[in-house]
Amino acid sequence: MRRALLSPLLIAIVAPPAPADLPLPAPQAFHQEVALKFGVADGLPAGGAQLLDLDPATGAPRVFAGGRWFELHDNRWIETPASAGGTPSAEFPVVLAGRAPVTVPVPSADVVQVQSWGASPFLATKSEVYSLAAGRPAALGWPHGPDIRQVAVSPVGELHVASSAGLHRRVAQAWEQIRVSDGLGRAWATENALGVAFDSLGQLWFATKAGVACRAPAGWRFFEGKDGLPWNDFTGAAAGPSGEVWFGTRLGAIRWDGRDFHYRQGTRWLPHDEVRQLAVDRAGHAWFATAGGVGRIERRAMTLAAKAEFYEAEIERYIKRTSYGFVAEARLRRIADKSSADPGDSDNDGLWTAMYGAGECFAYATTRSPKSRERAAQVFEALRFLQKVTQGGNPAPPRGYVARTVRPVEWPDPNVGRLAQDQAQQKQDALWKAYEPRWPRSADDRWFWKSDTSSDELDGHYFFYPLYYDFVAETAAEKERVREVVRDLTDHLIAHGFTLVDHDGKPTRWGVYAPESLNRDARWWVERGLNSLSILSYLAVAGHVTGNAKYAAVSRELVDRHGYAQNLMYPKAQFGPGSGNQ
Repeated sequence: MRRALLSPLLIAIVAPPAPADLPLPAPQAFHQEVALKFGVADGLPAGGAQLLDLDPATGAPRVFAGGRWFELHDNRWIETPASAGGTPSAEFPVVLAGRAPVTVPVPSADVVQVQSWGASPFLATKSEVYSLAAGRPAALGWPHGPDIRQVAVSPVGELHVASSAGLHRRVAQAWEQIRVSDGLGRAWATENALGVAFDSLGQLWFATKAGVACRAPAGWRFFEGKDGLPWNDFTGAAAGPSGEVWFGTRLGAIRWDGRDFHYRQGTRWLPHDEVRQLAVDRAGHAWFATAGGVGRIERRAMTLAAKAEFYEAEIERYIKRTSYGFVAEARLRRIADKSSADPGDSDNDGLWTAMYGAGECFAYATTRSPKSRERAAQVFEALRFLQKVTQGGNPAPPRGYVARTVRPVEWPDPNVGRLAQDQAQQKQDALWKAYEPRWPRSADDRWFWKSDTSSDELDGHYFFYPLYYDFVAETAAEKERVREVVRDLTDHLIAHGFTLVDHDGKPTRWGVYAPESLNRDARWWVERGLNSLSILSYLAVAGHVTGNAKYAAVSRELVDRHGYAQNLMYPKAQFGPGSGNQ
């Protein structure tokens, strides 16, 4: 039983390299979502966009903002001749396909929607719907009282209205309410319908505070929060050419792809979270009129290799830190402005850099790309440096110890005020260490290096080293450099009773893998499964990389005498969904 438990672990860690002559699959493109944002700098007036329409001839977007219509030309918004000089407050112009603009005698501020394309062009205000099919506005007699939210035309030409009084359709020159029951005693669409649209299959969709509903051939389908719907404060709906449906809200946009909902919120995706109107063009690109300008989420075909190169360029430009190229988070000094990225040290520089490097090892094993090999080699040197920088100074930990991270001595001294912080933390965590210096200086006095290294840092190191050894390191000298680092770190752990010992001669707060702690100290039971798995993994890596059988013998002792394989049967303490680090 113990062998069965250990075998998958060893296979996962020391998988043999793939043959170099295996054929590579043909590149395949996948649709990626790419966000573009337009504002004042792109020709739009301040104050956001009120309306969004698609050009009847080309399908290109047009927006109404600041009392004027604008069209997009070469990524710049240009005011259209129909609204040159501004729109009179009591009239509203609409451009129709192949015809002169139609002027509707309503204040522009009252207009909630324009659809100038298709067989049934229309304009909707808060209190009336106007047909523009005859080339002039014709009021359709919406009842007095309910506010109109959105209008949509079915494939057979029926006009549907989402209003504060529910969902209606126009039949035989009259308005008829659509009543929908979900079979659970709940009536939908009877009040405050917030959006309506017909998808490319002709299915009716509507949105309310309760959720969204779709009239499918087999009957009505209802979607609520429990079904994955992320938000319900809707401002409208729009259908795309491939069955997808977008929903605008006051807190972002939502895309239904036929199976799942996808939430697009924040400046990563939109100029502003308040989506006032939306439309989807013939290519499937979604356009948004927001309180902060116009946004587009483009569906762009891209191979995984092209996507990877995009992110590699982003990492090189904004993320990598120091000449060693450490990879961790980079905080933005200005919201949504990548050029303000400020990469600094973090507690997990070793872990995140190792994860990045592991990807480069896999990339090189698959593609034999010199760039991937170069990046993987840079990561190895960065992780090796975290071990070497700790040695020779005063104070210094035992040989093999690895630092969390480094920062140049030209930066502010991170030790200032740190002891008081640690003493305060110690009141909350009795095992927390309060000592000085938490950031010793390197022997060459060029670096502060951070001590009290944790188990997740070692997980990163040990995950990366066998991959680099198997897939990237080719010469005897390259492989020996890997052996040295792995041997020194693993021997350190064994020599100090399966703990990572710091420059103060004591184990770090989280670098504890000892049986007396994991199996016989109640304060460590939560870490028992993960740390048992970690130390067995470390020993497996060391045995594979160095070829020394002693590491397998030590691993067997932990399994046979201390039950570490049994510990793996409960690998992680779970505290329920949302509890973090699941």
